[in-house]
Amino acid sequence: MPPLKNLKGKTFGRLYVMGQAQTVKKRTMWKCKCECGNVIITRSDALQEGRTVSCGCYNKQVITTHGLTKHPLYKTWISMILRCYDPMNPAYESYGGRGIKVCKEWRYSPEAFCEWGEEHKTCPGLTLDRIDNDGDYSPENCRWADQKQQANNRRSTRTICFNGVEHSLIEWSRIFGLRHSTIQQRLNRGWDVEMALTTPGGPWWKRRK
Repeated sequence: MPPLKNLKGKTFGRLYVMGQAQTVKKRTMWKCKCECGNVIITRSDALQEGRTVSCGCYNKQVITTHGLTKHPLYKTWISMILRCYDPMNPAYESYGGRGIKVCKEWRYSPEAFCEWGEEHKTCPGLTLDRIDNDGDYSPENCRWADQKQQANNRRSTRTICFNGVEHSLIEWSRIFGLRHSTIQQRLNRGWDVEMALTTPGGPWWKRRK
């Protein structure tokens, strides 16, 4: 079904669309009233794709029903959920606002997340990091990393010299038709620049040691 253009009067989850709000960065925004009484402004795609279903009260309600408030990884789970699904969260635009989601296994089960976290977190001081910054939060795409690893993973604007020419990582990704996260991961694994840039993408290279 194609996206609807006029959402006024429609209901999405706990949100009733009151009318169109201002346009932000060429994106249509809608003023919505939540069942709890709060009024928020959110994007068309977030409503129609089910990424925004309340003012944030739904996620807060889910968060308080699992009895894990004293678990050391509980706050990490809360932060992950809110920045992906709560439009009132300051980090929402960088996560949920650009389509980053939490896998079903973790979104509705803090127990599953905490169990994974205990199994994979090897020492204190590490924080949750997505291997592919364009990917969702899931066991396959997450790791526990120190600040240096996280900085390297975010450094998509780093300058790389190849054959005497310098471009940013993103520019090289466009030139060679690779995702910038693929090139970054290869460099993090110790690949030389030529191999990282010129090796075609595909499932086989993931097995490279």
